Amino acid sequence: MNLSWFDFLKIQVVFFFTSAVLSLIIKSPETRLLNKFTLPAMLIMLVFKDLSEATAALQRLKKARQQGGGWVACIPTLLPSEITAFFRLDRAMWRGFYAWLSQKKTTRHPEGEAFGFLNKGSYSTVFAIILLALCTEIPFSALMIALIEADPAKRHLVHIILFALTAYSLIWLLGDRYLVNHSHHILSETDLYLKVGARSTGKIPRSAIVSCEYFTHDDAQRPREKLRYPANSIVVTPFDRPNLVISLHADAILEISHFQLNRTGLTKIFLFVDQPARLKLALDRDPA
Repeated sequence: MNLSWFDFLKIQVVFFFTSAVLSLIIKSPETRLLNKFTLPAMLIMLVFKDLSEATAALQRLKKARQQGGGWVACIPTLLPSEITAFFRLDRAMWRGFYAWLSQKKTTRHPEGEAFGFLNKGSYSTVFAIILLALCTEIPFSALMIALIEADPAKRHLVHIILFALTAYSLIWLLGDRYLVNHSHHILSETDLYLKVGARSTGKIPRSAIVSCEYFTHDDAQRPREKLRYPANSIVVTPFDRPNLVISLHADAILEISHFQLNRTGLTKIFLFVDQPARLKLALDRDPA
């Protein structure tokens, strides 16, 4: 399998919810059979995906052992890097949610010129739409499930599952909102510091930057093609399309985490900022 674990888990989630919805809406022997074999099929796909990457997992374990790690400390290296990155991202979102509740002060930022991305972006609008959707989801689903499912026990179970998913999504939404609100990019004399909540963080030496150019999408492209970016690149934005592209030296030594996954070998970074012209001018300017 050439799918990343993120893409693989997306397929698993879509498969599970499609099966669940069909079993609720269509009452037939076929859907009951589908519902019975959904979880075993998902587990089989998971096992095959894991076995396909067993060699890479053993190599990570061997490398960790060579670096002096104990067996217990090295066990997490057997997990795919995307899975451990997801757990780190989940922990970061919970910390953001707790900080939102307690209004905890944020950490200090590096010294330099700040470049924000919220004043002219649509992140706040999207946040409000998702928040409204989550708040209306519980009563709406309660009404729909009552019309679809007659069994009170099944209705009760579905309500519990939907409430848990909604609460979990709300925690992520509020945690992400707090973290994004208290972050921005900073350009110092020697480095460009990237920071978009817990999603993207990094430090790029200015000596590693080849150029900074404006970036626009071709209107003739299909909508799906507009979302495609080179494999050796990342998109650092809360929500909006990038308006700058930073090209890097191929041998640049970077410290970049994208969705809590350490990224190497990057040659381009697509970026959204409120004032792209100001950042481009600052990067073009000789720091000396």
